[in-house]
Amino acid sequence: MTNLQPLALADNIAFCNALVSMRPKSTSSDLPTSYDVKLHVHNEFVKHINQLELDITVSLEVRHSKVASYSPLI
Repeated sequence: MTNLQPLALADNIAFCNALVSMRPKSTSSDLPTSYDVKLHVHNEFVKHINQLELDITVSLEVRHSKVASYSPLI
């Protein structure tokens, strides 16, 4: 089971009030909803995984090219 407590904060009235007290001119539309938070986390994760996949692919290509061009001195 995952821990969704941080996402629950986005819809918590006390948390929203604390954010508004820090920025008094904020409106409720300025505050993130739990959906906004989930979407942001999801998008950042997808970007991270895509970059990781690219890094691994480049690393394997570099390693493969080094092995293919290796010529031991005899």
